[in-house]
This record gives sequence, C-alpha cells and structure tokens, in this order.
Amino acid sequence: MNYFLRQSRARLLSGLKYVVRRELVSPGHILVKPGQTVQSTQIIAECEMPGRLDTFRLARVLGVRPDRVSRHIRKEVGDQVALGETIAERSVWGKKYFFRSPVDGTIDRIDSRGGDIVIRRPPIDFALEAGFEGEIADIIGEKAVDIRIVADVLIGVLGAGPPTVGQIEVINENQEDLEERHIDGGCCDRILISGGAISYGVIKRAMAMGVRAIVAASIPARDYIEYTEKEWGGVLDEGKPKTIGFIITEGFGRHKMRLDLLEFFHALKGQVVVLDEITGITGLGVIVPLGSEHAAAQSTQLRRDVVKMKKLEKARIIAGEQFGMIGRIVSGSFIHGEETLGADVELVRLKLDSGEEVVVPRWNIEVI
Repeated sequence: MNYFLRQSRARLLSGLKYVVRRELVSPGHILVKPGQTVQSTQIIAECEMPGRLDTFRLARVLGVRPDRVSRHIRKEVGDQVALGETIAERSVWGKKYFFRSPVDGTIDRIDSRGGDIVIRRPPIDFALEAGFEGEIADIIGEKAVDIRIVADVLIGVLGAGPPTVGQIEVINENQEDLEERHIDGGCCDRILISGGAISYGVIKRAMAMGVRAIVAASIPARDYIEYTEKEWGGVLDEGKPKTIGFIITEGFGRHKMRLDLLEFFHALKGQVVVLDEITGITGLGVIVPLGSEHAAAQSTQLRRDVVKMKKLEKARIIAGEQFGMIGRIVSGSFIHGEETLGADVELVRLKLDSGEEVVVPRWNIEVI
C-alpha cells in the first residue's frame, strides 16, 4: 500500500516493492537461488578479486638509468616473488646494491622507460553480503543478484545524478547549511544529509572526497545552473557524464528542511539506503528498506502525516504533464513496471474537474 504526505511537496511512499541489484566486482560463485529469503548480513556471492598493483622505483634504488634496469633483474614478468626476496642486484667498485621485494606477489610489468617494476599482490577473497532483507528475484550470470525488497521511498522536489547505494550520514545536527569544511575523509562512500542549503562548491568537494550522494533542503538557483552547465553541459540527461546524486526536499534558494523530515533521516543514521529513479517520477528517490531495526525506528511524526488514498477523494496532480490539475479518484490498478528495475507501478485514474479522465502514477498525486 502506498501513502502520501498531506500538503507537502516532499512525498513519502510506503510499502513500495523494489528490486535492488547487488553485484560482484568480477565473476564468481552465487550462493543463493531465486525465491530464497535472505537477511541483510547473509553472504550471497563470493569471488576472487585481483590483487593490488604496487609500483617501485627500481632505477633509483640501483642507481642506474631506466633503460639499464632490465640488465640487473633476476626475475621475469610473470614470475612469483616472496616478501624479502632479492629481485635485482648491481655491483660497482665492490659495492652492491639490492632490491628486495617489499611484498608477496607476481611481477606484472617492468618499465624500461621509467625504470619501475610493478608487482601485483596475491588475489583477495571477497564475500558479498545481501545488504537488504528480502527475496531473491533473479540471478544474473556469475556476477549479480537481484533482491526484491519492500521499502519506503522519499521523493523530493528535485533529484539528479546516478543511482547509488550507501549509508546515511547526517552531517548537521540542526538546519545549518552544509559547507565544504564539513566534508572530510569520513564522508567517503556515504550519503550525506543536510538540514540546510548546499552549493556547487559543496557538490565539487563531495565529489573529490568520494561521497555517494547528498540530500539537502535547498540549493540556490545560481549554484544549480552552474552545476548543470559545468557538469552536465546545461542539461540533465542520460547522455551526459555522471557525477554524484543529490536530492532537494524544499526547493531553490536557502530554505531549511522540515523538522519532521530531519527527524526521519536522524532515525536512519547508519542505515544502508538506495538512491534511484522510480517509474513515473522525474529524478531520484531515497529508497529505505523496511524490516530493519533502523526502519522500524523511523520518525512517527512523519508517518502521522501520511494518508491513504480512497475512491472519490479529491486529489491534485503534483508532477508530470498534468501538473496542478485537480480531480477525484475513480480507481487504481497495480502493474509491474519493466522500465525501472523491478519497481511495481500503481496507477490511479482521476476524473478531472474538466470532465476528462487521466491515468497517472499514484505517487504523482496528493490528497487535498
């Protein structure tokens, strides 16, 4: 069952069925089957990751020109080396220069132009956790698993950027604007929440620090224009380079996030969520899996603001081509959407005040 925030531009959809894809970095072994129920910490796939490449300045250690390094190397490309093993040796005027391997691994490359030697460390065993409670929907080859989950979805007034998965991190405990100094190395791979405004400078800083996405109350129009012009060539579309995703809950300018929304995100601190597009909605939504301890602790105040939609209720279209039109709910239907990965699309038929009947996604209307 889907729900909507009453008299709110940001909307909460509750109980949406969604499929999230969990993927290995390289082909491996899938440990689950379609239809199987999984827990968030359950291992669903395993693979062997290539070891890290380490580059060492061999010419500098031996004191020779780069093009003469190969004369002093005892090993060849593809040979295995052990920690502390002598790889190269040079004698001059009774003095010996050695290079002993600092790591275990395999010689990957010898660069005669730069005088470097590249050693690849041993492969690493990697175990992929489900990350979400749900049911296995599909297995994609030897690399990916689709998990069907039930989730709450928060839709802001504006959202852009690539889909991503990450942990919620509330940067400001109140409604202060997010500044560049607030973003450090601890924000890497996190989805940042700010109760105030963000700027283009903040987005650039977040990109540099490896932030997955930002959810904020507002963004000044000039910063948004600068962002789209410099990062997307002026238009947000699928053909442009991808940057980090961001969602705005209030609008353009410098506005504060509603306290109930801020409490909602505070309750989700540390929770793994998904930012992705939902069929029938322009932009991204925050997809919060239900069934976890964090989801169970979500703000009750926010949930008191949601209302069920009933037949003959008056509703306003708040997104799409018929934006702003008012009518009454005639009926609803439930179909499976192919455009968005596994999202279930609930359509509502409205009879507008003009007498025309239209069909729109349920989350594109609000009860008035």
